Amino acid sequence: MESYETDASLEQLPKDVEFPELVLRCTVVAAIPLRTCEFGDDKVFTIVGSVAPCTPSAGTAAGKTLLRINFYNSWGAAAAFMDPGDVILLRGFSLLHVPTHARCGDLASTAPDSPLLFVRPLPSTSTLRVLQRGEKKLVMEVSVSPENWDAVGMRSLPDSDTENQMYARTCWGWTELAC
Repeated sequence: MESYETDASLEQLPKDVEFPELVLRCTVVAAIPLRTCEFGDDKVFTIVGSVAPCTPSAGTAAGKTLLRINFYNSWGAAAAFMDPGDVILLRGFSLLHVPTHARCGDLASTAPDSPLLFVRPLPSTSTLRVLQRGEKKLVMEVSVSPENWDAVGMRSLPDSDTENQMYARTCWGWTELAC
């Protein structure tokens, strides 16, 4: 069983250090299309996500830690299919320093008072799994890694992955949270 980072554990991690074995799970709140990076010629696709425990309104609740995951170049092209409401599981990442101009809340427009973390996948070793709504309430899983840029994997998430089945279904309002 995978262990997922919490907003509290992410805030304790040092910046600019690679964590190839850690797994980040979050719900996409907003997607910023693939574009030329503000600070160079690289291409970047960005998602704003919520790491907080999932509820059907996870993207709108105030006070939750938001993060921005920047997918650069090949990662950006491969990850640009994500939409708000998708659940992502990113194995292997690094936290980035928050740019000075982002500390004023302008980049966290969905919740201006929330803390903001910047994350990027590791260029050659990360694995991205994206859970999306399928027909007939199936949870679909799309897998992307540097080894399969040209052959992205897609399947129905197995029922045996009960934790992610429950998490995604709760995010989408398909299942009541069992508390």
